[in-house]
Amino acid sequence: MLAAADEATHSALALRQDWLAADRAPGARLVIVVCVPGDADPALKVAMTSVQGLVRSAEAENPG
Repeated sequence: MLAAADEATHSALALRQDWLAADRAPGARLVIVVCVPGDADPALKVAMTSVQGLVRSAEAENPG
């Protein structure tokens, strides 16, 4: 279960870092959508919750 959360979090972090480092059009936005059904596998729930926390922390550190 933790391996899935670790992998998902590392992937989301790499995506965010690459996006911040890239040249992009003014006003461009990175949108990460996390949608987990209530009956999803517990490992998926943990992984996506980890990604949500990472995205919130990254946004607080580098808004806009």
